[in-house]
Amino acid sequence: MQTTVAVLALVASLFLLGTVALYLYYLITGEKVTPNPATFLIRSIVSIINVALYFQVADGSWLKTVVTVVSAAGLVGIFLYSCFKRKFSPVRILEVFCFIFAMGIVVIWWTMNDKVLANLLLQGVMLLAFWPQVNALYTNVGKELPLPWALATTAYVLMTLVVLGSPSGWAWPQLVHPIAVGILGNGALMVLAFRQNNWTLASFRIK
Repeated sequence: MQTTVAVLALVASLFLLGTVALYLYYLITGEKVTPNPATFLIRSIVSIINVALYFQVADGSWLKTVVTVVSAAGLVGIFLYSCFKRKFSPVRILEVFCFIFAMGIVVIWWTMNDKVLANLLLQGVMLLAFWPQVNALYTNVGKELPLPWALATTAYVLMTLVVLGSPSGWAWPQLVHPIAVGILGNGALMVLAFRQNNWTLASFRIK
């Protein structure tokens, strides 16, 4: 069982690395994607905090936490490259509001002593961070291709299996991040990107 879980964790990490590499490829080779500034800024900040907090919630299990480490590194990398190359979609009032609101929640999180409640609050911030990009895609202010988000969603499905299959057992707070943030958040962007590309399966190819 331990070996199976370790393999799942490795494969999940590779899927996320593939997500980051593909997204950077799209950014470097043209205007195929337009990352949302608020979404990537909030997620970059909060994902770093999430690594430490999720490690505690996961009872010190690196197998359960490794995907969050890869995710944080990837988000920060994409954000920094997008800043340097000015690849972001336009900043609207929505982006400003979401960033201020999210940082306000982070301040509240900072004062909490209960790690379970703190984890739930932090996952709420990470889920909120998807909203500007979801809205930008829905209104066609931004553009995306579905394959990176499909890879990310798959990675978090595998992370969920890692948590459920862990020999040390699992607790429901450990599932909030991979399911609510990883699957629901990335899955929503995958569906909207698919919709934006007229529901064509060809949009899942590497372009």
